[in-house]
Amino acid sequence: MEILFLEAANQVLDEFVPDFWRERHFQMFFESMQHVSFRWLLNAEEYVPHQELALVRQHVVLVSGRIVGALSRIKLSDVCAAFVKKLEERVSARKDLGTRAAEHATQRAQALKLCAGMHGIVLGFDTDSQLEQSTRFLQIVHPLNYTAAVKKSQVHHALCLMLTDILTPLVRSNQPNSSSGLNPALLADWHTQVLRLKNDIGQWANKHSKHITVGWSGYGDIASRRGGSSLFTD
Repeated sequence: MEILFLEAANQVLDEFVPDFWRERHFQMFFESMQHVSFRWLLNAEEYVPHQELALVRQHVVLVSGRIVGALSRIKLSDVCAAFVKKLEERVSARKDLGTRAAEHATQRAQALKLCAGMHGIVLGFDTDSQLEQSTRFLQIVHPLNYTAAVKKSQVHHALCLMLTDILTPLVRSNQPNSSSGLNPALLADWHTQVLRLKNDIGQWANKHSKHITVGWSGYGDIASRRGGSSLFTD
């Protein structure tokens, strides 16, 4: 039943038009689906622990990720705030405060699941407001902003992979450069932030060989398509 509900909810979100947001019922639906989708991303194995139902569990997680993507197309700032709040809750525990190793492992595993569920987030560039939200998103989810107390590189790697999946489609669609009528100053802010990410991740990746695969494989692929459709500016 949960799968049917989530699939139906995803179809409703895919039909979104701006007039929907004027209705309080839709705003309540949005908030509810945000809560439900994040809950499943974090706790699917707890809710469906039986191995024989593994395929069902995977399907629920997949649909929950698609719902997060649909929600981000509607109100990216809300999705970003919810993601960061839940991520910070799971990486902020300090090792010197006596948190047990098992608790650190659980929090870290949930942080990785959370990042995996964000790969479908969509950045918008139809309006100046969307452009500002997209730039702000990159600032907030900068991978090096979040450091776990134990095995810190795992969270960094997960965030790098998440951002690579979010940014790569923009190269293919030549966004935001192909959008017309956007404020040049806001476009400059966007390119500055993307370039800052590229440089920061590049320097971080070069510090240790274990970072190179995630630090440069995705970002290197994006950077190699520079030219007129580049996400980056020199």
